[in-house]
Amino acid sequence: MGTEEPQNEELEEKQNIEEQVPEDPGERLVGGKKSLDPTTFFTIDIAKDLMSAHLIIDAESIKLDEVSSPMVQQFLSRSGLDPDLIDYTSINYVFAEINRMKSGQSKPGIIKTLVSRGKQPEKGRDGWLKYFFPINQRVVIKDDGSADFRNIDKYVSIKTGEKIATVFHGLVGKPGRDVKGGLIQAPPIDRPKLIVGKNINSQDREEYTELTEVLKYTDYLATCDGVLYAQEGSISVSPELEINSNVGLSTGNITFDGTINIRGTVEDGSKVESTGNLFVSENIETSQVVVGGDLMVKGGIKTNSKGVIKVAGSLRSKFIENSVLEVDGDVYVDFSILNSKIYTLGSVIMTGKSNAIIGSEITCYGGLSAHNLGSNAGLNVHIETGVHYKNERLFIELQEQIKLSEKELDKVIPKIQQMKIFIQKSRGKLDNQRKLQFQKVFEEYKKRENMHKMLVAKHEDLKTGRFNLEKVNLVVRNTAFPGTVIKYRRQVERISKEQSAFMMNFFPGQDHAAMTAISGKHKKSKAD
Repeated sequence: MGTEEPQNEELEEKQNIEEQVPEDPGERLVGGKKSLDPTTFFTIDIAKDLMSAHLIIDAESIKLDEVSSPMVQQFLSRSGLDPDLIDYTSINYVFAEINRMKSGQSKPGIIKTLVSRGKQPEKGRDGWLKYFFPINQRVVIKDDGSADFRNIDKYVSIKTGEKIATVFHGLVGKPGRDVKGGLIQAPPIDRPKLIVGKNINSQDREEYTELTEVLKYTDYLATCDGVLYAQEGSISVSPELEINSNVGLSTGNITFDGTINIRGTVEDGSKVESTGNLFVSENIETSQVVVGGDLMVKGGIKTNSKGVIKVAGSLRSKFIENSVLEVDGDVYVDFSILNSKIYTLGSVIMTGKSNAIIGSEITCYGGLSAHNLGSNAGLNVHIETGVHYKNERLFIELQEQIKLSEKELDKVIPKIQQMKIFIQKSRGKLDNQRKLQFQKVFEEYKKRENMHKMLVAKHEDLKTGRFNLEKVNLVVRNTAFPGTVIKYRRQVERISKEQSAFMMNFFPGQDHAAMTAISGKHKKSKAD
């Protein structure tokens, strides 16, 4: 009997354990009896876009007292939702509703609450491209309503180190997540594209926002002086401005701080200004040309004498016709100078085999060499050598200024004389008002007197400064025709009959320069 009692106890314990294990996972033991697990009536409703999830509890099918906060929390954590996106505070709403049902404030029914919301991706910042120089110049409408097609500044001059453009590379947005933890890519941002050509340097830099975001920029700067070629999406800098056409309405007026190469004609009415050299492959038809360096024209210059072409360097051209030019360097012409006025601080050298200066006035600081002066048509030619035309003009201007200055002084001198007499009579005892009045007159007089002295001194300097103090040669390799006048200071040689192949040497202090015949082997001599 003693051995049977333990066996019976083991059998009873086994039966108790079997009774405690539910036959269905949704069942559990409550007070030794089978009962459905409340979470069996819990469901998760996920939206089609996966951006929200609701907890739904069928409160009619469960015992409300059996629902606990840990139970709901555990259910949510095992629901397959992204743990970081679960709103566990929603459990408070569940139990608030359960308490309302238990208290009879509402009937048991469906409890539905939002337990998870997806995280939308954050859009970044679009990149951008900023130009610091005008792009695609537009035609300007003038006050009278007409369109100004010339002054459009189509070509932009630029200096070394100047900023041309800045690119902001944009800021990539932050990705989002759906309620299941799936990654949602941020929308793409605009990234500007810039094609960078020659003579441009790039510099990267970063800026930091208050949110510790890193903003990346690239600045583009010119590495040389030149012209900026820019269109939407591309930039380059050239040390020379290349214009592969005529300069006219299609190009607008040209102003450039550097060298310009025009592969065509500068049309009448156009304007070209260059601080460097100017190369023209055809003709110049306008007088609105200012060159800071040399001017080289493969064709000719014919402007109808409407203005003055100014050249700071030397000039080369096949011919000059009906034009006025001021040139600081030498003038080289292949064929002819016709009905024109040339002022130069250098020499005039005609280089062609049968060139001629006809119906023109030439004023040069240096010498002159030509094949023919004048023609059988009797058109007069006036040549003046050894004269600095700028100083000559200034000399004449100073003469007029000195005359005006003398008149101004003459107006003040009587006042000064009256003041001296008054001071002598008053024995120097003047009230303050009188002193200030006299002082003002004296200061005005001194100011004008000093200005007058300065003008006179400058005028004296120019008496010699307007002439070349070196020897000057004039060479005629073929014929000087009647009507030709050759002048050097006070010397004037008027050609009344044809003179063949001669040379004249001028120098300061000379009474008269003789015409020296030159032989055939000297006929190609150039002026000094």
